[in-house]
Amino acid sequence: MGSSVVVVEYDPSWVLLFEQLRDFVLPVLSDLNVRIEHVGSTAVPGLAAKPIVDIDVIVSKQADVQTAILGLATLGYVHEGDLGAAGREAFIPPAGITWHHLYVCTVENDEYQRHIIFRDYLRIHPEDAKIYGNLKLELAQRFHNDRASYTNAKSEFVQEILVRAGWKCQHERGIEVRIAVATELDYEYIRERDHHILENLILPKIKGNEIYMLKDEEEASFGWMRYGYFWDNTPFMNMIWVDESHRGKGVGKQAVLFWEDEMKQKGFKLVMTSTLANEEAQHFYRKLGYRDAGCLMLANEPLEIMFTKIL
Repeated sequence: MGSSVVVVEYDPSWVLLFEQLRDFVLPVLSDLNVRIEHVGSTAVPGLAAKPIVDIDVIVSKQADVQTAILGLATLGYVHEGDLGAAGREAFIPPAGITWHHLYVCTVENDEYQRHIIFRDYLRIHPEDAKIYGNLKLELAQRFHNDRASYTNAKSEFVQEILVRAGWKCQHERGIEVRIAVATELDYEYIRERDHHILENLILPKIKGNEIYMLKDEEEASFGWMRYGYFWDNTPFMNMIWVDESHRGKGVGKQAVLFWEDEMKQKGFKLVMTSTLANEEAQHFYRKLGYRDAGCLMLANEPLEIMFTKIL
């Protein structure tokens, strides 16, 4: 296939093509406990996509991957190796067969899990699917002859959707994060750690549902986030705190995206936050799509950078 990027409006015939290709490969895999999934953008109704069907062949154990490779070879599939995605084997289709992407892996494979979670999220969130489709159409025009730049430009949106959908790669899956509105039972935990708020304001913030707790699978708190309103009408994230034991594991990003979803459901179209110019957090927010919106300078304090994000 050429290196140019082509994205087109959704075509219902993609589902039929997947079914034909599934039926084509299934006979040589019939001795295995196998599942064949239609993944990628062509598997999401209404989503603009590159007109190439993506297929994941899922086997129950790693030993079956080699058996599948041998079976597909009898149909003319050429094994390409994992192409940098460990544990997921890629194939070139046989001559005379509509071009498609086919992969073989086990159910535990990160790439498979990512494919399924991303697909299923967009299937039940058509508004996000529409935004993603429009983004791809625009990027395909901008980077028509630059596939790498096209992929990089949409990666931030893809990652944001994966986080919203709760995806964690294998090295992160030991951490189960539950985000919930704080209650009065959380008061002491917050009071002992949050030194940036007057103590007599903590309970009113809790009662106003303006503090969220970050908890593990055993309901133990390891952080919180709180917000207020700028000019009384724009949600403003005042603070996120994650205990040191849980830092560097994507928890802060999950917290911000959760909060954005909560604000969006409340009908807000814009959110705000700020951070000191000498803090690494400014880069964290920019990577999440926040844009510089001004600054505040106080006596004997570093510059405070204001950020906004359109939801």
